[in-house]
Amino acid sequence: EAYARRCTREEGVEARVAAVEPYVPLLSVEERGPAIWGQVQEFFGIAPTFPEGQLLAHSTRVKKVTFVTAAARRALDAAQAPDGKGKAPEEEGGGGRGGEARG
Repeated sequence: EAYARRCTREEGVEARVAAVEPYVPLLSVEERGPAIWGQVQEFFGIAPTFPEGQLLAHSTRVKKVTFVTAAARRALDAAQAPDGKGKAPEEEGGGGRGGEARG
């Protein structure tokens, strides 16, 4: 009985995880991504050296953007890659904690 509950619970978690949209690098969102980044960068006076490759949108609708560390970006890339091997972000750096901006 405990085994059956555990299996059912694991299947439920897998189903919820499969339904989640993958994170999308902000700059790869067609047309809107670079424009959104340009507006944010200008408004907040963010330096050109900022690792924008570590900005991730929660979907292509770009309602939320999260800044993640380079290590977190590599882990997400690896988890989302079809072959299980992710690509490192183009911009390294920003070893701080991740933050979220809503738009």
